[in-house]
Amino acid sequence: MPNWTKQQEQAIRARNHTILVSAAAGSGKTAVLVERIVSLVREGASMNRMLIVTFTKAAAAEMRQRLAKRISREAISRDPAMVKALDELETTQISTIHAFCQRVIRSHFEQVGVDPLVRVCDEQQQKLLFEAAFTTAMDELLDERTDENFLLLADAWKQDKLLSLTAQLYDFLMALPKPFAWLDEHVDQLSQPLMQQPWVETLENAAKLQVGAMDDALIAIRSLFDMPNAVMDRMEALNADAQLVSALQGLEGEALRTAVANFSLPRLSPKRGLSAEEKEWGKRFSDGRTAIKKRAERANELLNPDFTQLEREIPAIQAQLRGLAALVKRTHQHFREEKNLRNCMDFGDMEQYTLDILEQPEVRAQMQGEFDHIFVDECQDVSQVQDAILQAIHGEQNCLFMVGDVKQSIYRFRKADPTLFLGRMQTFSEDEGARERKIVLQQNFRSSFPVLDATNRVFRQTMRPAVTELTYAPEDELICGLGAREDDPPVMVHLLRGPDIRDALEGSASEAAGHEEVLQTEARVVARRIKELLGTTMPDGKTISYRDMVILLAQTTNLAQTVVDALTEEGIPTFYDGAESYFNLPEIMDMKALLSLIDNAQQDFPLLTVLKMVPFSLTDEELAQIRLMQTGQNVPFYQAFAKACGGEDEFAQKCRKISEKLETWRFQAEVMRLSDFIWHLMTDSGYYAAVGALPKGEVRQGNLRMLYERAQGFEAEGGVTLAAFITRMDEQERGGDSISAKMLTENEDLVRVMTMHKSKGLEFPVVFLMNMERRLLWTQTSELMLHPKLGVAMPYINRKLNICRRTLMQEAFEEQRRLDELAERARLLYVAMTRAKLHLELVATVTDLERTKWDLDLPPSDSRVREAGSMITWVMQAISTDAHTKSTNYPQASTPWDCRDWDELPQKTVDKVGETEADASKVLSLLQTAPPEGVFPEKTVQTDILPLKTSVSALVKKQANALPLSDVEEDAETKHAVDANGTPLLLSELPRRPAFMEEKRMTAAERGTLTHRAMSLMPLDALRVADDIPTVIREALEAMQKRGLFTEEELHIISVGAISGYFTSEIGRRMLQSGNVRREWAFNLRLTGQQALLLQGVIDCAFEENGAWVLVDYKTDRVDDEQTLVNRYAEQLAWYARALTEITGKPVKERYLYALRVGKAIAVPEIDAK
Repeated sequence: MPNWTKQQEQAIRARNHTILVSAAAGSGKTAVLVERIVSLVREGASMNRMLIVTFTKAAAAEMRQRLAKRISREAISRDPAMVKALDELETTQISTIHAFCQRVIRSHFEQVGVDPLVRVCDEQQQKLLFEAAFTTAMDELLDERTDENFLLLADAWKQDKLLSLTAQLYDFLMALPKPFAWLDEHVDQLSQPLMQQPWVETLENAAKLQVGAMDDALIAIRSLFDMPNAVMDRMEALNADAQLVSALQGLEGEALRTAVANFSLPRLSPKRGLSAEEKEWGKRFSDGRTAIKKRAERANELLNPDFTQLEREIPAIQAQLRGLAALVKRTHQHFREEKNLRNCMDFGDMEQYTLDILEQPEVRAQMQGEFDHIFVDECQDVSQVQDAILQAIHGEQNCLFMVGDVKQSIYRFRKADPTLFLGRMQTFSEDEGARERKIVLQQNFRSSFPVLDATNRVFRQTMRPAVTELTYAPEDELICGLGAREDDPPVMVHLLRGPDIRDALEGSASEAAGHEEVLQTEARVVARRIKELLGTTMPDGKTISYRDMVILLAQTTNLAQTVVDALTEEGIPTFYDGAESYFNLPEIMDMKALLSLIDNAQQDFPLLTVLKMVPFSLTDEELAQIRLMQTGQNVPFYQAFAKACGGEDEFAQKCRKISEKLETWRFQAEVMRLSDFIWHLMTDSGYYAAVGALPKGEVRQGNLRMLYERAQGFEAEGGVTLAAFITRMDEQERGGDSISAKMLTENEDLVRVMTMHKSKGLEFPVVFLMNMERRLLWTQTSELMLHPKLGVAMPYINRKLNICRRTLMQEAFEEQRRLDELAERARLLYVAMTRAKLHLELVATVTDLERTKWDLDLPPSDSRVREAGSMITWVMQAISTDAHTKSTNYPQASTPWDCRDWDELPQKTVDKVGETEADASKVLSLLQTAPPEGVFPEKTVQTDILPLKTSVSALVKKQANALPLSDVEEDAETKHAVDANGTPLLLSELPRRPAFMEEKRMTAAERGTLTHRAMSLMPLDALRVADDIPTVIREALEAMQKRGLFTEEELHIISVGAISGYFTSEIGRRMLQSGNVRREWAFNLRLTGQQALLLQGVIDCAFEENGAWVLVDYKTDRVDDEQTLVNRYAEQLAWYARALTEITGKPVKERYLYALRVGKAIAVPEIDAK
């Protein structure tokens, strides 16, 4: 028997009416849950009268398996209760909440008017049905013209935007009990007096955070007096400022409003006779006081806005919200009708139908009577409607046992509501006899003492109720159940120096482009540590292998593959469970081609694919032999194949056998059930067995089984024919279906790369957290803002006055969204850190500016946590408050940390020595050996003769590299192309596979060309009058995409942040003020000399200012050193300036390179073009 802790024993033995177990990471909650069930069975409880709800299907299967194993051990002794429990286990209700809902609906289908065999529709079908329902609802409401609020809404918004808003609102509502009552209540709430609105409290709390941050600013100013050049006379002014700031602390309501409205710092009297060093100190002192003033101004904006304007705006917003409510209700009605016609429902329907059924008193009483014990695992991740279902079946005569950890609630984006758990933790009692009892499990039996100590130190500071929703109280701290060991490794923090790209590039694809180089460098650090740890001994005597290590990222999209590639180059086997399109998987493409050919024999591409597949496996030479049977420009290959079957030789007999086999399958497809035929086809052809013998064969076979399951699902929807199934696959492929069977067996020795979310519930001896510098918060892009407690908000729109503006109400919602997201990110970091059993290593690339924030000797505070910006800053804030931990490379017994500052980064491994040296020697010998005589005809190449036409880029390259001039014209694309004659490639940079096998990825030059093209098309008139430049840019890009100027993929790659950074910079504002702006200005300049030459080029931007030109050239290069960039392009700008002057007759007064990556205009000195 295990040695249960006191708290675990309480959770097992407690028999209260309602029990909430707060089980910290690694505290053995599943083992406790299993043991509690076994103890209840000993007392006579029946497994058939238990309901066990888990978060996932996998968790349900694991729970059933663990119960079977545990009860089987007990049943060996022939205990009748255990034997009976083992028999009942097969039918015990252990399932997800949705599986439970399905059972309720099928038992009471008549209550909600659905078919008892109703099925779950897939996401693609759900999307299509919703759009059809929305269109019907729009048409009806527009035709009726009786709802004035809806007509106002329809006039204010485009239909595609209305579809987006309706879908967003509908998705949000379906996670709530009584969704439309909630909507009506919160829309009506807007009629109440302004100070009674729930979001006003959010503004007041935000203002309090600003006031609290003023204290931090004071501490930072006080630290200035420790400097050698401090002007001590200013101490009196600081003390006076401190008294004024202190007077604000602790104020509430009207008192706080009045105080911040009247707050001001006195002017400083000038100081004369100061040295240069003292003047510099004085500037820093003044800057600190300015920061305090700005905090006070922001607090005043939040607490004392223009209430009169807001009171005028709210009725108009309320009218549009009522119109949106009418639209979403009508859409819901038609959406339900569309799904009922097709005998399907979605997960939202399941939950709402179930709650509707349970609201019937007799049904609810019946369901409550079915269960003596209800268990809910991971209860911190339930939504409001799911919680309402569980509470409905919890009656007076049964026990509800909930177990979870709110510190690991990381699914708010899936509508999980952690406040439900928090509320119960505050109201439940620890008393043994309490009706509603809470029990806390603190001891962690997974991780080493340094991992837990580091986790506690971080979250004592980071989890703060005013900012991250939680309190990290003493009862929340992790206690090491394994005990401290002398040889336990410290938690390592690897800090790399690098550029701050978080704000320079906005949007997932653009940010990924900016992060790629940083990630590659971080991966080299991780690779070194992997090699150092590989083969070392763990406390249990086992040695660390690749499978014991995991790399966790907050987000893997557009990032994980970079890490995988970098580690693979270092010779480290790596696996990433990415979201590759299911229909682009090789085995699925092959099977789809075979099915298509069986459905229609007259298709060339499927035929070629099938002939190369198992079981036929024709060679390229045999395919060529078929093609030669009947040639001609318009002769299809299938005709040539038919002719090949008509011969008498051995090859013709082989072709006939293939044709006969295809005909057999074609007949079977007509007479067999579709799913049975597909499975027969995969096995009869031998293809299923063949892919199983390939690398990752289990995964490939899993994908084929999924195709069979999809066919079964298609049949359940009423599908019959192979042709219709192929059409369905085409629709799913266009919809971007990425669900595939990715799995790893325990025998595959690979380093895993996964998201922090996906790591929940897992544990690894070695955990690397990479990309820790990633920003915590992201910009909200939707105009509709929703919150379960605050309600719903939209911008103020007045079509008559052509006004659309953000309101204070939206600011309150945005502030709450930021806090909710910060709380989610803090919990995500907690999950990631607690996955480690032995080694925990954090890796981040940070700027010198970011590091200065860590050096401030500031106490923990709400404002520091709120404004941290990244997970690594949260960690370093905790480290900086530990005694004697401000230097680097300081493994110390008093702390769990070992911080390493990588000033000199590990160099990239060139290649595997054996293969590379051999290949390199072959290449060098070929290059150094003269070709046999007569192989190449002699030809004299004269490199100093200029072509009649050349480009600026080619001319500059010739001067830089002594290369022959090219006569390729310069345009927006070739101008920014990568220089093929630039930095030589390392052997390790050669592609691992031929070009035709490489996955197509957009190069940096292609991304740069897209950004340049977008900048040349920006509407300057709109930008000149815009209050919100990023919004104008986004709208302009969307309009360009609709006109076909950019694809959707290209649109995601274009950096909105970089473009808006330019137009809001000084040089960008000067350009907008100019009345003569030329962009992407192509020119031809005739040069005279020894030979006439036509010079051609494209100027990115030139604008006229006071009768002279200002020349700007955009660059997407990485900027390590500005002077290097200037030296690289000064000659190019000299030619552009000469062309401008000679063509227009006006001088060029200034020349700039605008570096898009860092958002900076770099002045280029004037030189003459030569």
